Amino acid sequence: MNKEIKKQLLLSMSLFLVVILSMIFWYDNFMFHTYIKKVDYQYCFSGNNDDVMIQGYELFQNSQKAYNGGGRLLATENNFFLKNDQIECSMTFIDTENHTYQYTHQYKIKSSDEVCYLSQQEGNKKNPRLEISQAYMQVKVKRENQYVYDEKFQLMNNELIVYNGSNKDYSIQDVYVNDYWLKTGYISSTIDNLSGQYEKCVVDYICLKDQGNKEDINDYDRIVHLTGETSTIMKNENQEIYFYDQDGQLSSKDMKCVVSLYKNENDQNPLTFVIDLHGTMKAGVNNE
Repeated sequence: MNKEIKKQLLLSMSLFLVVILSMIFWYDNFMFHTYIKKVDYQYCFSGNNDDVMIQGYELFQNSQKAYNGGGRLLATENNFFLKNDQIECSMTFIDTENHTYQYTHQYKIKSSDEVCYLSQQEGNKKNPRLEISQAYMQVKVKRENQYVYDEKFQLMNNELIVYNGSNKDYSIQDVYVNDYWLKTGYISSTIDNLSGQYEKCVVDYICLKDQGNKEDINDYDRIVHLTGETSTIMKNENQEIYFYDQDGQLSSKDMKCVVSLYKNENDQNPLTFVIDLHGTMKAGVNNE
């Protein structure tokens, strides 16, 4: 073997070693981008005037679908919403290219002072780089066939923190959090035929109590509980929304996910593990 061949062989082995070491050190990041859906954009809006407030109104799109809605509307004073009132909400969004998107929601008040949860509506997919520059909401209240309220106010685009976490075989990505709101993320595994091994899956999102010990799992409060067939949970077709109404800011709290996998309904000793969630970036638009 001449010197030139030895030199090329040594170079090839060195490059191969660099690739292997890179995959080891960047495993978590590699796993996220390989096994989990990509979000095009995720918006969360809030706003208020002297009478009403809206929180957690979404504009969302990933590779499978696009939707809007899901926020909660509530009055800031007692007896503002009365039983049998008809609420009409008109949302207007304007992007940086001056395109306008409008959505409407209707809600019937079932009991006075009720908190209204607006429907989630699926829509046509848009430019994955959609950037909203202006947002407004108009609220109308119809009572006994007459409009007793009709006001418009501006919406604020809430800055979101994106949480991710992983261990050797499992990962959770794109958990969106702001001061008052959490949207559960995508869970995935590198294990083949996981649903064939474990029939049921439970995922609990927990946050650290005030003055709690972050190393003690008993010092955490459960804020979201997901349960279902493992195959269904792993499809990640539905994310859950949680509104945080306690003192302080949810975005400042330590969070984890507790995952339990059951072989069957009678399994008394599930495989249970904890995934720490880490806020890695702030986003108001997308995850590019």
